[in-house]
Amino acid sequence: QNWVTQPDFYVSRVAIGNAMRKTAKGIFNTSHAELVGFQLRAVDLPDDLEDTIRNTVVAAQLTTTTTIQQTATLKRTEASNVEAEADAEIEEIDAQATASGTLIKADASAMYTKKVTKARAEALLLTARSLKNFTK
Repeated sequence: QNWVTQPDFYVSRVAIGNAMRKTAKGIFNTSHAELVGFQLRAVDLPDDLEDTIRNTVVAAQLTTTTTIQQTATLKRTEASNVEAEADAEIEEIDAQATASGTLIKADASAMYTKKVTKARAEALLLTARSLKNFTK
């Protein structure tokens, strides 16, 4: 393959490394030598190819950064939605508790008024009876 004209040198570096190792191993085998290890120490690429590789890497990093930012925004939005739902539930529970408290207070007030009215009526009745007995 012609890797010089494409940014494949970065994208397909494993395949290129394997092809280079296979080529070097073939050369060693024809010389009846054994290739034990292979380490590529330097690569001199044309400037336009290095620029293309650099641009490919930068584009991949920008894509990754954008994806991470979008995911973070989505998570923040989801967290805000959960918080808003929780706040709404708290307000509903608080409103129900307030309504129940108001009802209990109204019942208690009505019961109090009923007992006080009954006690005053009984007191007036006793007073009226006493006055009736007193005037006889």
